[in-house]
Amino acid sequence: MQIIYETSDYTDALIKKGMLEQAGFHVHMDNENAVGVMPYLGIALGQRLWVPDSEASGAKELVSDQPRPQDFPVNGDAIDTCPECGGWQVIRHRSLMWLPFFLVVDVLMAPFGGRHRKCLDCGYKYKTNASDLSWPLKILMGIAILYLLVLAWIWLN
Repeated sequence: MQIIYETSDYTDALIKKGMLEQAGFHVHMDNENAVGVMPYLGIALGQRLWVPDSEASGAKELVSDQPRPQDFPVNGDAIDTCPECGGWQVIRHRSLMWLPFFLVVDVLMAPFGGRHRKCLDCGYKYKTNASDLSWPLKILMGIAILYLLVLAWIWLN
């Protein structure tokens, strides 16, 4: 068996595995089920696609023919391009303002999405013009905070 593809992106690995299986290759994927049980392990362990030695050259050729994100042209109007430097390495940016609340309440969840972005190339932080779909979660968070304050008030009195 030979490793023909390694990634920390679970979805990408599943797509490549499905593509190889559809082409008739026998594929094994490491840590396929670990990600479902403990999602943070997907990044830590990564996924590797294995094929038998006799199929390795054809499978490598098929996987290498697929375009990578850096092969696509970057549109100047896209959300994920930095308006300052034009770089495409843009991530969602969240302030640490909510961290104390999450630690006190012991809510272990991913931070909700928003319009704040940060460019990894130049460090520029900005807000996109896209619609902010996080408002329902913000309302629920406000209701949860009010509920906890009422419970604390009742408990103290």
